Formats: sequence, structure tokens, C-alpha cells
Amino acid sequence: GALPRFPLLADSKNGAAFGLDHGLDQLGWFRPRNKDESRCGVYYVGASTHPGNGVPLVFKSARLVCERILEDLGPSANEM
Repeated sequence: GALPRFPLLADSKNGAAFGLDHGLDQLGWFRPRNKDESRCGVYYVGASTHPGNGVPLVFKSARLVCERILEDLGPSANEM
């Protein structure tokens, strides 16, 4: 069935259905940043990014991404 192939199909480490595996390298500050420094204009939001999982932290993640996008666009972006 599909279950054994889930990690491959979902590109999900260890088959975690709702995000990255929660090993020590995925806790707190070690989570992936919201802004991809190697790709221009690519940002990440959600439970698998900094600051973490749970509804309040996902909303905070979304706010952080919005702030980073506005910073990257420059002062004129705040007038939109």
C-alpha cells in the first residue's frame, strides 16, 4: 500500500505526517529559518519552521514571514 511509501511521496523524514521529525536537531532555535538564504524570494511558514508547531506559533511564523518580506521589499512596501 501507500503507507510504506509515504516518506518518499511526501518528502517527509521518518514519515512524519505533519512536518519535520522532532529530533533534537528540530527543536526550538534549530528549526529551519523562515527565509531561505540560498533562494531569492523564498520563505517558509508553518509548524516545521521557526518558531515551531501549535496554532499560536504557526500564526507567529506567518507574522515573521510577512515582516521579512516587507523588510526585503524595502520602505515603499509599507505603503501598500
